[in-house]
Amino acid sequence: MKIALVLPGGVDRGGEHRVIPVFLALIQRLARIHDVHVFALHQEPRPGTWSLAGATIHNIGEGRTVWRAIAAIRAEHRLGAFDVIQSIFSGHCSFIAVVAAKSLGRPSLVHIAGGELVALDEQDRGAWDAALIAEGHRLVRERLAAAAAGVAPGRYQILAAINAVHTTARSMRDTDWSQVLALYDQLVRLDPSPIVALNRAIAVAELDGPEVALALVDRLEHRLAGYHAYHATRADLLRRLGRSQPSRAAYDKAIDLAGNTAETASLTRRRDQLG
Repeated sequence: MKIALVLPGGVDRGGEHRVIPVFLALIQRLARIHDVHVFALHQEPRPGTWSLAGATIHNIGEGRTVWRAIAAIRAEHRLGAFDVIQSIFSGHCSFIAVVAAKSLGRPSLVHIAGGELVALDEQDRGAWDAALIAEGHRLVRERLAAAAAGVAPGRYQILAAINAVHTTARSMRDTDWSQVLALYDQLVRLDPSPIVALNRAIAVAELDGPEVALALVDRLEHRLAGYHAYHATRADLLRRLGRSQPSRAAYDKAIDLAGNTAETASLTRRRDQLG
């Protein structure tokens, strides 16, 4: 089968930076037996095509993204007919998949993420799956033991250790942010990407305050201007500094760039809570 997948992003060229692991796993599995073409809306600012995990990635880029994505699907269909066109997430992704499929007379599938996006500081930690967390902690301890024996941890092992710190804390306030920052410092040495720097700045905000963190975040503007989480992070830091007007503007930009309805709803709610 020839399959078109419409995604907001998460499929970077190298398969390591700005990658959503579940997308990568899905693409790898499908590409083993199918001809998979992924149409990523906002992976990079400019259009481009590359191979990843056995699939062909078509990055649409900024400017009239919805209509250019539909045109790109139609152009690839002319080279070889798609059997199905599927979107991951609702919103723009589903609109593109459904419109393109109807115009080509092909079936479409829309995967809609259910529920509401809940920020870490708003989650009920008592509802977390204790058994799964314990299993994750066990795996992290195994990697720490290997590191003590001289096997350097990789990117994903450090990310797992960061998550272990979060899941050990009984609340956001109890989080050992100094340990989180130390782990991000290790990760920056392995992966000096702007996404890692952005996440590190969030930990800095908890230790040194939002003003210090905002200065770090603002340095990333030229590399992350098209990334919704950059603007969402700025919005939150500005809110904490009591700067409601620029915070609102940053939330508006994040909402414009958000790739699915759950993120849009969460960002809109936070924006509307501003005084």
